Amino acid sequence: MKLVDDWKKAWKWFSTWLIGANATLVVAYEQIQTVKEYVPVNVFHYAVVGLLMLTAFGRVVKQGESNAPNQ
Repeated sequence: MKLVDDWKKAWKWFSTWLIGANATLVVAYEQIQTVKEYVPVNVFHYAVVGLLMLTAFGRVVKQGESNAPNQ
């Protein structure tokens, strides 16, 4: 596994800012009471945090040549 060359600049990337926006939307969405009726709060939190961590991890991992699109 290799990181992208400019991984230290990840905080500047648009996708990183979208992760932050996603987290903000999740907090706002959590305020809708019907969600809490169907999904326990702790399950919801763990799922969201897990997905956000995977998104950030996937953004900084350098992908091999065989994974490049249109080849």
